[in-house]
Amino acid sequence: MDQYAFARSITIFCFLGFFLGNNLQIFLWLFIYLTFYLIAYRVIRFWTKRYLLYLLEFCYLGNAVLLAFLLKYNQSQEVFSITFICNTGIMTIAVIVFNNQTQFNSTDHLTSSWIHTLPLITNWAIRWRHIIYSEEVLKKLSFEFNDYSKIKFDLKHEIFIGLFKYPVLFWCFWAVTYLVAMGVFFRGLNENPKFCSGLTDFKDFAKNTKIFGDSNKFTILKYLLQHFAFFVLMFPLSIWSFYNFYVNTLFIIFIILFLGWNTARNNIKHMNKQKSKTENLLHEELK
Repeated sequence: MDQYAFARSITIFCFLGFFLGNNLQIFLWLFIYLTFYLIAYRVIRFWTKRYLLYLLEFCYLGNAVLLAFLLKYNQSQEVFSITFICNTGIMTIAVIVFNNQTQFNSTDHLTSSWIHTLPLITNWAIRWRHIIYSEEVLKKLSFEFNDYSKIKFDLKHEIFIGLFKYPVLFWCFWAVTYLVAMGVFFRGLNENPKFCSGLTDFKDFAKNTKIFGDSNKFTILKYLLQHFAFFVLMFPLSIWSFYNFYVNTLFIIFIILFLGWNTARNNIKHMNKQKSKTENLLHEELK
């Protein structure tokens, strides 16, 4: 599949960039179609590599909620509160935590970047559409979103309260579901070294940092504790982004720049390794 990955990726992102700036309607439908396509690809890919337990991670549920919001619950303030706060916060910080890269020649790398980044940009376009697009473009929009153009920061306003309440409840729902699924229903697969999941990555991280003690004891609870810490850490930025266009925009620019920098850094590392291998081979041949 990666044989044509570069050409396909460049084409997709050119179209997305163009319609993001000119036509929100087409951009949203492209996002919906491509998200379904990439998740289907990931399911097949994970099936062959025994990575299916990764699909229980928060980011996939976050993408599912955003798709549900776009396809059915356009006017639900509760659902939009969940998708905006989670996609702007805990899901986006995963770009840094999981070392995501914009490798246009790798479908796997791009799918990971898409899952953690495009929901952030999509929520930004919906939230600030009255600033980004002309009235003519917005009149053609078939999605019936709530109007947030006159919303101001107010600690007692129902929207502000909802931005706290619903995402927290949503995270708790996911945490309990994850705990039961990994600790009961998929316990056998979770303990099988042939299968990988988010807990596998967490164990490796815990062994290297030694912050969480023995990574084999209370692993799921420790993992959820770490996840909740990131959730809380990103909460203030998510709230600020909801009320301030410039903060939201600058955060997106930072994430995009990080992806580009991280890609270049890893490419340079790879080239240096290849260079060292080549030099060693030449040295051996000269002997």
